[in-house]
Amino acid sequence: MTAQKNENDFDNFIGNLKFAYQQFCLSAKLDEKLKNIPLAQEQKLFWFTVGMTLRRGYHAEIAKIFEKQNSKFPDVLSIYYLIDIEFKEHEKTIISLKKLRDKLLMHHDVETLRQVDYFAKSLNLTPRDVQNLFIKLFEVIERIKLNYGFSDTVSFGYEFNKIEIQAEKDLENLLSKLYTTPH
Repeated sequence: MTAQKNENDFDNFIGNLKFAYQQFCLSAKLDEKLKNIPLAQEQKLFWFTVGMTLRRGYHAEIAKIFEKQNSKFPDVLSIYYLIDIEFKEHEKTIISLKKLRDKLLMHHDVETLRQVDYFAKSLNLTPRDVQNLFIKLFEVIERIKLNYGFSDTVSFGYEFNKIEIQAEKDLENLLSKLYTTPH
């Protein structure tokens, strides 16, 4: 692989991770904010669909990041090989995300769909677990970024913090316009 290809692959990897984190932040903030807006209860189907779409997106993306490369897709950028070294404490979360992605999100396992609440509870996967995994990902990326041509002045932690702040502001703005503007 050429150095340019490595840099482009890493850029794509970071872009996908940022997008997944945007989905996570918006989902978490949405769940939090909608509880305090009685009028939002009238649009339960809409907000449920938006929330589920966001969750499906970030669950699938994080699970994909930890997939083992195989001969069918040799160019897939994965950090599977860092699980034992860097992510041992998050192994339960990673396994749960993969199960959720495989059974429910991607393959629509009929048995799981019939018992979705039970399945989700059995995984013991919390938003805090997912957030902690994202934080660990950011830490690892900070350490390996120099191998992909990023300077030491590029702070991914800072960029991800901006995403969290922007998600809060955007959602606050949207909800205030939706639920304070006369219709």
